[in-house]
Amino acid sequence: MKMTSLNVRACLCFIFLFFSKFSFASDSYFVYTKFQVVNLRVGPGKSYPISWVIKHKGEPLKVYHKVDNWLKCKDYNGDEGWAHLSNVTKRSPNVVIKSSDRGYVLLYARSDESSRKLFRVEGGRRIKLKKCDSAWCKVYVNNQDAWVLQEFVWGAN
Repeated sequence: MKMTSLNVRACLCFIFLFFSKFSFASDSYFVYTKFQVVNLRVGPGKSYPISWVIKHKGEPLKVYHKVDNWLKCKDYNGDEGWAHLSNVTKRSPNVVIKSSDRGYVLLYARSDESSRKLFRVEGGRRIKLKKCDSAWCKVYVNNQDAWVLQEFVWGAN
């Protein structure tokens, strides 16, 4: 059966409208909770039940899917849920220090492993992010600026 020009246009229009409802971005990115309490749901809408509650303002969440104004994301521990766009921001106030084999991560005075070691930080601790480059992140902890290897930071875009 031959498709007419009208049928082709109708099919293309349907495909465009269907896929414009969903965002299938292959790149994941981080957002951060705006409020002290944020509900994450089992699906993308207020009609879905709450699966869990985040009780930390600035908690980093990794987004890997979007439907309308809802983001499917996971936290540092791998817990997943849907957050509404109004509850998150792209500003990165906090990051989580990843666990290392030693159970802690060293923070340095400069972005150089030969510089003075300032602190040991346990994995899972939330700290304030100032900036990152390709290998290092500048953080603020214990009332002091410090540098940490980016491989030990979870939540930096």
